[in-house]
Amino acid sequence: MANGPKLPESVMLSLDSKVEDLFTRLRNRFLGYQPGKRIVVGYTRDKSLPGMYEAASREEGSKPDISKIDRLVHIANTYIEATKERTKARLINEVESILHDYHHGRISDDDLDSAIDTQVHGILGKATLDVQNILGSEINKAKNLGILDGIISINAAQGIGDPTVVFLVVRDNVLCEECIRLHLLGDRTTPRAWKLSQVGSGYHKKGDPEPKLSGTHPMCRCQLSTVLPGYGFIDGRLRYIKPGYDLYSAQN
Repeated sequence: MANGPKLPESVMLSLDSKVEDLFTRLRNRFLGYQPGKRIVVGYTRDKSLPGMYEAASREEGSKPDISKIDRLVHIANTYIEATKERTKARLINEVESILHDYHHGRISDDDLDSAIDTQVHGILGKATLDVQNILGSEINKAKNLGILDGIISINAAQGIGDPTVVFLVVRDNVLCEECIRLHLLGDRTTPRAWKLSQVGSGYHKKGDPEPKLSGTHPMCRCQLSTVLPGYGFIDGRLRYIKPGYDLYSAQN
């Protein structure tokens, strides 16, 4: 920083190490792997991105597609790397600003360490929340992609190329209005039917007219499911209606 001291090399390395340690832990938590190691299927008992995909896929009777896991992890890791680099840059800038204030007498000797520790803690905490929010959608997308494998397979067996799908919600006091708008009918009980071709794969923006595989927000709990011909909903519960009954046509 102009007119102020630059960070000593030892401090730069220490800050760099703190950021690298944090993001290694975040990778392990969300991606279920150590950087540089081969991605393998085998995370059914955890809530990592590969684990959610594999568990959902197996529950639908499908074999997990390792190439899909690799793509999901690659995309998620790109977000993590970008956030890591932004965090390093912000951390160095903020600590240099503190040293600048110290150099000009605006921070005392007694307060210097505390000021730096507070700033480091705050920046690393925000980085953690940023990663959680970004990857929350990616993890939900991974879960729904695992379910999607089974949906496509089941419908293909019946000659259905564009399956009817719904998003099953968790009806509690945390269910958000955006999920209610997209995933339920006006009675706020009956799941809204969509064609799979209508469901987007990108990030949802509030007010979008159609749902997304990644959900409406980070950590969205709404789960993709399919409704086969003959079935529909009565009082919010899936029931057999009659031969040839088409839920999507009935709702639209």
